[in-house]
Amino acid sequence: MNIGESAATPATPPTVLPVAGKPMHFASVDELQGLIRRSRPSMDWESAALSAQPLHGSVLAFGGKKVRITSTQTVGGYKIEGVVSISNIVLSLAVDIGGASSIWRTDIGNGGLALVQPRQSVDAVFRANPGYLTIDISRDMLEAELARYDLCPPPRLLDSNVVLDGAADAMHMAQIRHGIARMHLGQKLALPPGYSMEQLVLSSVIAQFSRHCEIHEAQTSRSYARIVGCARDYIDAHISHPISLDELCKASCVSKRTLHRAFLEVMGETPQQFILNLRLNRIRRELVHSEEEEERTVTVVSMRWGITELGRLAARYREQFGELPSETLRRRRGIRTVGAAPPLDRAANAARSALWINQALANE
Repeated sequence: MNIGESAATPATPPTVLPVAGKPMHFASVDELQGLIRRSRPSMDWESAALSAQPLHGSVLAFGGKKVRITSTQTVGGYKIEGVVSISNIVLSLAVDIGGASSIWRTDIGNGGLALVQPRQSVDAVFRANPGYLTIDISRDMLEAELARYDLCPPPRLLDSNVVLDGAADAMHMAQIRHGIARMHLGQKLALPPGYSMEQLVLSSVIAQFSRHCEIHEAQTSRSYARIVGCARDYIDAHISHPISLDELCKASCVSKRTLHRAFLEVMGETPQQFILNLRLNRIRRELVHSEEEEERTVTVVSMRWGITELGRLAARYREQFGELPSETLRRRRGIRTVGAAPPLDRAANAARSALWINQALANE
């Protein structure tokens, strides 16, 4: 795996590309560039022909809610240089590379996959009739797809310009190659009912990533404990703020299903139950032991530990501790006043002392 310059993903919406339509044909490198700009308006790149014969071929765009895909089939060779997306991660999947081709001077063959960061420049050379797919996908969607298969990418993998080693699954690539060829000919796809080319391409991409990710497949008690440990570290660091399951899954590098299984196995409760119980115990401890008498109220303490629904808090608190949080607070304040000495009144004390002395003398 070759790793290039690291770059952070900007928080901008994904690029919207045209839905699947008829193939768009070109007869020169300028026409190719024009069609690509229409299909992928976020691109800012330049191209040049590498072959003596006129460059020609076709471009088509398709995809769904998860990804947008542009397919280019070309007779002849060319090179491109520049930004391929301003908002999304771009995955370039080599479908049918006829000759030596490279991205960032790294060789890429059939089934090879390149990952390009938003706003990062790509330097690619395609020779001898290349066919490839350009896949636009948001960072969040890519992470969600990896998590569905319990894949945890290395920390820098999704933050870098990368050419992944190894070829994609041969069966997947044969199906993709056949389907893309039919689409460029304007023919219908022969796919199973309910299946799409988008799913087929995503499956191939995930298979490529799986070779470079930690895989949590056969979970054991030890691995469950590690997952819960990662999640608890995140919870402890963010307990005073809202915590979503997506955030916990990302911190633990597992899917929601695996996260739930791990918590039930190790803690005997779901992640949501664990977080709520932790917050309730933090609230009770502060109500009982805090010295901030003037500022401490149930509302202030609850919000400090990330609970804003006071009605739900009261019911759950009484279920767990046998009393309402307001009762805990009143009882604590009562304990602090029991046995306390009354305010010091020297004149009254002197008068009582004199009366006691006079009564004692009179009784002698």
